Amino acid sequence: MSNFLPNPDDGKVSVENTKVQGMCALVTVAVSHPFLMKRQQVIDQVLYFLSSGSFFGDSAQQFACPAQLKPKLS
Repeated sequence: MSNFLPNPDDGKVSVENTKVQGMCALVTVAVSHPFLMKRQQVIDQVLYFLSSGSFFGDSAQQFACPAQLKPKLS
């Protein structure tokens, strides 16, 4: 999308720059940055991740996690 960012990217952020140490999952979607939060595909991925701790689909990746911490619900 951008000629100035390493590919793949969403026009504002490269996928490589979304990675952080200790992350356990990653999914990429073919959506430009300004439309991420309104795209149903992205909303579905976020809701699935919040309930399961993983993403779904062909572009979903899981990594070995040192410890999966589950929040305590009050």
